[in-house]
Formats: sequence, structure tokens, C-alpha cells
Amino acid sequence: MKAIKISSLGSLACGLMVPLSMVVSAAPLNERQAPNTVYPGNESQMTASQNVTFWVLPIDKAEAQKMAGYPLIQDTGLPKDVIPEGKHPLVFAAGYMYDIRQLGLRVDRLMAATTYLPFVDRLGNGTPFQKSVRSYLDQIIPPLVATLTQFDDAEVAKFDPSDAAYKAVGDSLAYTVSQGIDNPVDGPGVLFPRFQAAYQRAGGSSITAQQYMDMVNQPYFAYLPTCKQTTWLFNESFADPFFVQGQVQTYSPVTEETTIFDDVQGYSATTEWISPAGLGSDCSTFSK
Repeated sequence: MKAIKISSLGSLACGLMVPLSMVVSAAPLNERQAPNTVYPGNESQMTASQNVTFWVLPIDKAEAQKMAGYPLIQDTGLPKDVIPEGKHPLVFAAGYMYDIRQLGLRVDRLMAATTYLPFVDRLGNGTPFQKSVRSYLDQIIPPLVATLTQFDDAEVAKFDPSDAAYKAVGDSLAYTVSQGIDNPVDGPGVLFPRFQAAYQRAGGSSITAQQYMDMVNQPYFAYLPTCKQTTWLFNESFADPFFVQGQVQTYSPVTEETTIFDDVQGYSATTEWISPAGLGSDCSTFSK
């Protein structure tokens, strides 16, 4: 794994819910997209289907410590070829959310990308937590609601592709998150990239599938004194998981400096998730 820093170019979130009766029809399912089957029995919680890819990026521990605000767990158990000495994992999760529901309310679809910092010793007793650092969504209102209720620094962004979890570019898959002003009519607009990935399916990974699942299922906190735990489900018949490997570029403010990460490893699947409503619980609830 090689990370190259470049001088900086610049300095899950709740969605807007509408009654089911107001939704004319759900958008056609994208390839590898799946229905939300976990809503029945979990009506009071937020649920969704998401075609998502998780990338694990090695960032300097000093930068990770600034993000965390709490001590880092030094022994993450991740292989050294992915997270060398002096580095800490940063997880970037991006994809296409479908059929987001809670209490009879629904968002049809949402493009979303979130940065998580796992293995944070939030309680000081070695229980791993993840810090929800920053989220990007493609709709104007959901980020406002997210910032007010989740305090996870959600912002509006432009996604390419705009209606799928990734797109084919030659023999590779690609995904980009940008911010700025898009002018598709008479252009050009001004867009500043935040995250770019070009990658391919991989036959294996140094990080096991179970390690990916364990990481993203760590309880999390953002900017409130409370914590939550989103349950990600990878065991549905439609999950179709696979490992990925490729090049990822991050830009400020995702990382402090523009950085190129070569041979990044990741995990892609069509998942479902269940997230508690409200502002969370006392973090000690999740102590192990």
C-alpha cells in the first residue's frame, strides 16, 4: 500500500421523509440493488437497502488522532500490508441507498458517502468505536436534517454516477464525489473533487470479509455526547459481496491534504441496515 500526499487544493444520515402515499413509484432497482426487507418489525428505526463499497485507507496516526478527539486503539488487528506502522485506518463508505423508511415515512433513493474513523477508544476501556467524521449526500434537505439530528457534518455533493453505486470505465469501476457548481446547460461549472476511486474486482483481500463487517458494525459517535450503533446486514441472498482493489484519491476536507492511495483494498456488497431513531444512548451502553 502506497500513499502519496499532494499539496492541498483547498482548505448516516437522516433523510427528508415523505409519507408513503406521496411517493408515486419507487425508482427501478439498479443492478445489484435490492429491496428494503428489514422495515417490517423495525418500523420505529431507520432502515434501508444500500449498494455500498467500503474502502480502507491508511492515514497518518497524527491526522487520525485529530479526527478522533479520543485515544486511538493501537492494535487494530488489521494486516500490516494494509495499515503499516504509524498509520490508522480511515473507512470511506459510498454508494446508492434505496427505500429509506421510518414510521411510515420514506425517501425513495439517496446517494451517500460517509467517512468513518474506526478503532477509537471512546470509553477508555478498549471497546472499539468509530467516529462518524463527514457525510456527503446528493439532496439539499437531508444534509440539513442530518446536521441537526445526527451532527455528523453532512454536506450536499454531486455524485458520478448520480443514480448508481458505481459505473464502468473500461475494465474498471469508478466513483466520484465532488462539490461546487455544476452547469450542465451551457457550462462549464466549477466542481472540486472530494473523493475519487478507480478499481476492479479482486480475487481476495488481506482484510477478511468478517473484519470488514466487524469494523463497520462498531458503535459510532459524532459530535454529540451520545453514541449509536447501526447494524449492517451482509447475509441476505442478494448481497453478492466481492473484494475490490484500486486507486483512491482523497481531497481536503476528507483528508488534510490531497492524497493518492495506490492498491487500496475494499469490500462491496448490497446490504441492508437498521439504525436507531433519536439522538443515541449513553456510550457506556456499548461497553464490552
